[in-house]
Amino acid sequence: MSEDLTNVTNDILPNEKIDCVVYGCTSGTIASGYETIEKKIKNAKPSSKVTTPSSAAIAALKKLNIKKISIFTPYPQKLNNQVVSFFKDEKFQVTSNSYLDIDSDSDIWKVDPDFLYEVLTNMDHGDADAVFISCTALPVLQIIQKLEKNLNKFVLSSNQVLIWDTLEKIGQNNFVSGFGKLFNSN
Repeated sequence: MSEDLTNVTNDILPNEKIDCVVYGCTSGTIASGYETIEKKIKNAKPSSKVTTPSSAAIAALKKLNIKKISIFTPYPQKLNNQVVSFFKDEKFQVTSNSYLDIDSDSDIWKVDPDFLYEVLTNMDHGDADAVFISCTALPVLQIIQKLEKNLNKFVLSSNQVLIWDTLEKIGQNNFVSGFGKLFNSN
């Protein structure tokens, strides 16, 4: 995906200034690396700020002063392990991990939120302070508050942290309700 990133970014409102460009693929960012993604976006939109799900997750975890996380992904084992390694490399302690082993991106968005809620509620999160749910295609936003209440932990998802970080970068992160305690941390 990252090969055409400069050209794709250049096609977004050509010749217009954009405050923030969002790259919306968690595993793609982890595979390519934030610096590579940022460089390719800035080749097209040099004055834009850049955020990705993985960089936004790190920013959110640091903002909340969280060191121990539980990770859940919809990915196959190899990709799941890359996500876990990414967070370990960023100096977070991963207390537990679970994944759905879905091979096709087009099947991830089809995961039923009620099923996802049950899986995440029954997952052993160890002594994690937060749960990170990876993948922008996974329908998590609507269950975050319910999960936080049930698990008594911060629950962060790729889309949620991406929205939060984008609003932070453009100075518009006023109180947002309904999408987890992260938005109350300002």
